[in-house]
Amino acid sequence: MSKIYINGLSCISPQSTLDTSFMTGNVTNSTTPYLQCQEPVYKTLLSPTAIRRMGRLQKMSLVTAIHCLKDAGVDMPDAIITGTGLGCLEDSEQFLTSIIENTEHAPLSPTSFIQSTHNTVSSQIAIHLKCTGPNYTYSQRHFSFESALLDSILMLKDQSCTTILLHSADEMTPNIYEIIHRMNIWPAPIGEGASSLLLSSQQSSQSYAAIEFIKLHYGKMDETSTLHWIQDCLTLHRITPDSIDVVIQGNYSISLSSLIPDATYVQYKNYTGEYFTASAFAYWLGAHSIKNQQIPEHCIKTQGKKTSVRTVLIYNQIDQKYHSLVLLVQPESTQE
Repeated sequence: MSKIYINGLSCISPQSTLDTSFMTGNVTNSTTPYLQCQEPVYKTLLSPTAIRRMGRLQKMSLVTAIHCLKDAGVDMPDAIITGTGLGCLEDSEQFLTSIIENTEHAPLSPTSFIQSTHNTVSSQIAIHLKCTGPNYTYSQRHFSFESALLDSILMLKDQSCTTILLHSADEMTPNIYEIIHRMNIWPAPIGEGASSLLLSSQQSSQSYAAIEFIKLHYGKMDETSTLHWIQDCLTLHRITPDSIDVVIQGNYSISLSSLIPDATYVQYKNYTGEYFTASAFAYWLGAHSIKNQQIPEHCIKTQGKKTSVRTVLIYNQIDQKYHSLVLLVQPESTQE
């Protein structure tokens, strides 16, 4: 496929990512039951009305969107596309709690219900920006972010849009954490986060990286089958394993070192925790590494032979069932 460029980035996570100091060694070791986002001081960024009316996830999302557009030098995107696994959990919890406490009889405020829907995040960003272009939300469990990314790529390729604000957001609450922890249905550590990427079909002086390809596979695969699938994906796009400089994985339950032996291996979910759209953090990390030509030392699991960071392969898998593979490459004009 023709390349799609990442021209702007912003991320709020359990680490210091909004100011990007995580890239230079500012690491937070959390002592809380789950990894909570480091939220900014909203009163310096949002209006009092927005702060009062919005829930945590909406505020985090709006701040990352504003920062991303500023980073890209873009005032208005042509479209806003969001991926979220569970939407605004805090508002959903408040709405359900109100029903229970009022025994389903007393009139309820519609605010928490309206804000509990999955498309609230994307809508709030559009309302703030006054963006009247396409506005979509994807909720596909662990493929939520990737589904939003695929739609963004299709819209850019068919030239219906030139710039798209791609967003991901998921949050955790103490009550939901207790339920998940008690049922043991989620891999530890559990986290949350919000990320924004400004995608474009056109390269700019601000471009961090280009997306060479993306592949998804749903279904159980053991390590051997996974390696064959990755090899087939690379072969299809004429990518040789020795051309890959960095491999980013959330965890290392499946090792790719036999297939790509010379690359530097990087991990991140020990810093962000696991959540439905955690893979978006890998794009933030990979794109920054390409632009800065430097990988954060604290993220390196295995140092490879390469000294440059021109190609970054991102492989994400959950329960050996949700598999995504993406190759980020250095934009042409910045290559030596």
